Amino acid sequence: MPKIEKNEKQLKELQTERKTARDKALEEEILLTQLAIAARESYILEENGFGFSTSEITRLAYGHLRLQKANQSQKHPQKRTTGNEGASFRNPKAA
Repeated sequence: MPKIEKNEKQLKELQTERKTARDKALEEEILLTQLAIAARESYILEENGFGFSTSEITRLAYGHLRLQKANQSQKHPQKRTTGNEGASFRNPKAA
């Protein structure tokens, strides 16, 4: 295998490893932020070498929470009411 191809393969492997590590760190920060939101606490991001901003993580955490609520509401839709429940309806008599 020529040296260029070997280097390219090694680069792709390193990029894949780095992306996997970044994705894991991002998911962990989102989960920790969601936990802090639920507990009504503040959360300071850990320094992890990826440079996530607090606003980015907070936005993503709230987005994930909204998606979870949306998914739950689809699985368990609440009964919608029209305000006429229990009313008796009669056919009007012809005049």
